[in-house]
This record gives sequence, C-alpha cells and structure tokens, in this order.
Amino acid sequence: MVGRLALTVAMLTMLAGCQTSQQPAPTPSITDWRGVTQRMKALQPSLHAEIERCREETRQSGMFALKQCMTDADFSANQAAGYPYMDLVDRYRIQVLQAAEKYDRGEISDLKFKSEEAEASAAWNLSDQKRFDREQATEPREFFSRASDSGVSRREAASPSSE
Repeated sequence: MVGRLALTVAMLTMLAGCQTSQQPAPTPSITDWRGVTQRMKALQPSLHAEIERCREETRQSGMFALKQCMTDADFSANQAAGYPYMDLVDRYRIQVLQAAEKYDRGEISDLKFKSEEAEASAAWNLSDQKRFDREQATEPREFFSRASDSGVSRREAASPSSE
C-alpha cells in the first residue's frame, strides 16, 4: 500500500511539474455547453452514488485515498459529459491529492487542507472562465450556473471535511 501510494504521489508530482510548462489545451471554437450541461445533469445521480461509495470504501484509509477516489469519479464524469477543459480537471485533481497527502502525513491541519482544496477549485473556475471568455460562445453558457459548476458544488457538498 505504501509503495503504491509513493508511486502514485511521484507520478502526480511529475505531472504537476509538467503542467506548469504546458500551454492550455486548444479547444474547439464553440463548445456545445447546452449538451455538456445536459450530460452532466444526467450523470449527477451516478456521480453522487460513486462519491458515497468512495466515502464508505475509504473510511479508514485516510484523506488521500478518499480524495483519489472522489476526484477520479469527478474526472470520469466531466470526461463523459464532454467538458472541454480536462487539463483543468486534472490540475485540480493533482492539487487536491498533493494537499491530501500532506494532510495524511500530518504536515497540514484540516483547515489548511480545506483552504488548499478551495484554492484549487477557485483556480479551476478562474481558468475555465478565462477560456470560456476567449471562446466567445454565441449562446449563454448554462453549465456553471445550473449544472454542477463543473464539480465545484459536488466537491464542496461531497467533501468529508465539511460534514
């Protein structure tokens, strides 16, 4: 278990280093946000069930295991919905898992973990909004106002530390 955890953390750290040198992924000129919203709404029940499963299965395993399970489910849901900025989802996942690892090692408090998780979420939202603004879609985007804020409200609602 510790070996697998160390390997996972090493890969995430390596990916995090690669992320800083990469340019934002190119996106199509206009995203079908209405379609993304509909697919995300349809995925909500199964995503919530998956998050609950994560809580049950990782109850005694620590924050890293819980957040790994939850962010993997969130990543899969966003991918299945056709969310166009998957590199942002991945960056969020890496940042949260790095914070969770520090939490499990006792290097940061619960409050600091929540703060780092919120910062990762805010960075995702800001980057997403900047890309959307550049995309200059002709239709109003409902994805963030009505669906799930690309996971933010799910993440905050599903966060075990907010219970």
